[in-house]
Amino acid sequence: MLEEQQGLLGHPEPAHTHKRRSARWGFPRFRTSLSFILIAIFSGILFYLLVFSVVLSKPSLRATGRKYIFGDDQEPYWPHPPLHDDFEYAYDEEHAVTSLAEFSQSSAPSATPTLTSEDGLLELSVDDLKAMVSRTKGYFVRDWSLALGWNNMRYIIEAAVLQAELLNRTLIIPSRVYARACEYHNEVCAKYTRMVNRNDALYTNEWRNLPIEKQMGFELPIEIMLDIPHLRQKHNVMLMSEYLHVQGLNITREKSNGGWDRAYYHQGIDRPSLFVIPNNVYDPETVARVDIMPPAPLLDLDNGNLNATVSHFESNNWLPDDEFGRDCNNRLLESLKNKNRAHLEWAEAIQALRGSSVDVTSDSAIDAALKNAGWVVLHTFEGALGMEYIKSVVNPIKHVARYPSLRGLKDDFHHVNQDVLLLEGEVHLGRKPGSVRFTTPEARDRFARTVLHDVIPPPKVKELALRIIKRMNDLNKNHLWLAGHMRRGDFVNVGWAMEGTIKHHLDRILQRLAAGRQILERIRLVEPQPYRVPDVHPNGFIERVTPVDGDFIYLATDERDNEALRLFKESHIKLFSDLVTMDDRREFGWPLLFSDVIALVEQQVIGLGAGYFYAHAMSSVAGGILNIRAASGCDSRTALLD
Repeated sequence: MLEEQQGLLGHPEPAHTHKRRSARWGFPRFRTSLSFILIAIFSGILFYLLVFSVVLSKPSLRATGRKYIFGDDQEPYWPHPPLHDDFEYAYDEEHAVTSLAEFSQSSAPSATPTLTSEDGLLELSVDDLKAMVSRTKGYFVRDWSLALGWNNMRYIIEAAVLQAELLNRTLIIPSRVYARACEYHNEVCAKYTRMVNRNDALYTNEWRNLPIEKQMGFELPIEIMLDIPHLRQKHNVMLMSEYLHVQGLNITREKSNGGWDRAYYHQGIDRPSLFVIPNNVYDPETVARVDIMPPAPLLDLDNGNLNATVSHFESNNWLPDDEFGRDCNNRLLESLKNKNRAHLEWAEAIQALRGSSVDVTSDSAIDAALKNAGWVVLHTFEGALGMEYIKSVVNPIKHVARYPSLRGLKDDFHHVNQDVLLLEGEVHLGRKPGSVRFTTPEARDRFARTVLHDVIPPPKVKELALRIIKRMNDLNKNHLWLAGHMRRGDFVNVGWAMEGTIKHHLDRILQRLAAGRQILERIRLVEPQPYRVPDVHPNGFIERVTPVDGDFIYLATDERDNEALRLFKESHIKLFSDLVTMDDRREFGWPLLFSDVIALVEQQVIGLGAGYFYAHAMSSVAGGILNIRAASGCDSRTALLD
């Protein structure tokens, strides 16, 4: 805790020193002193009248102090309220004043802006880190896209964990990410961590036309968002600050935009060598990037020609030997025309083979046709509405591709012996989870386990979420409850919001949730259908009482407009700010000042607690919620993205 008492913005009170002076009090000196005192009193009154007239004339300044101390200006959480519209929360003003006093004196969150030590280390020592690297071939690094929000960054980290393991290397991840929004005035959040102009820090002009306060971002140590010790139990991962420390370099020289510094980062003690995978080599349109090359399709079995290599296919311009194989290959190639990609979706492959001698109702017959045609089955995950924004791993699907178009990440780069292997540039947007397709279902499932169980937030995030869930359960008498995610903010600016106005957006969510309530009623007495993810067991939610009229709905949103808040209240909606307590804020600490961290908690709230969930198919937040729901055993019919 702070040793000095903090003001609203966290600045320490000035330390005044008072020297004792002796004086003889004669009458002239008394008159002079009295005049001085009267002038000082009169000046002070004028000064404070001026200051308070300014402050009290600005509602935003009045509200800031109250919100910072007590939370958002919403109804405080009440443990067991009756579910009647005319019920009013009992708010104890005396208790509120006591809370203010306690907060000011001893309960302000710590001002320490990082969880790592001053030398950039987390829970591992230098010897531990060196031992980790010695078990691998060296380092795997990325040009991290820190301009993206946390969920997209998490997807990139998930892919990088996979890529590093395929290449038997220690992954280096950024020591910090950027929070995009402070729940209060920027100056409040800037007290606890470094505030930057995102345009300058990230070498971009993306936000240059916004008001200056909207251009700001806040550095967050990555361990606030990600449980690093848990991740390191199964994966070789090192923070950038740890790498710089091990190499004897200045940890403040970590590049603010997440790019790999090909000069300074290689001037350390070990003078590490560098190999770069060019961005255009990774997965051009003519290539299907896979984890590892499968055996080549079987060729002429009768003549003993069991396998072939990619070079064999290319050098001989290979075509199937028999008419059946050539016909299947031609049909598949025709379907691939003008698609600007090297793979076909499973439904596209079936449609292409329809009308041939292949029984398209039989998976074994389709597999045999693909082998004869020189094509292979690939395994990946379904997006939403044909797009790759959510990157969840809850719906496994199959693709097919011609063998010569495959490129195995392990096969292409496992031989590299340089100390540092850099994957250049951005290879995230538009890619499937993992940024590869898998050649076996077993490899696909291993990656899904990593996503669902290894790349997770710190324990305190889930602990707070469970308290919020209990309060929602109490409010709804332990009925199942409905939840939605409403993304406004930047989605409105770029035209991605579901509806133009807040009222239409809310109506859309409420309509979808009303349909979800009916789904919960229908599936109560039927067999559970959990998501098709490894190691999952139904959580039994659907056995609880379904929502009834008057139950509260939970809404995760970045909308803070007063008119919107009024509409939410009228619609029996509860927000995070309605349910979080002052004790929660104190216990969690200063990261809860940031909207990005609140969103992390809300993903757990909806993922673990909601009976039914609805969100936008273009929101990466929704993909994270789906993953949590799948891992916790929710029924796959209890969520909708559109």
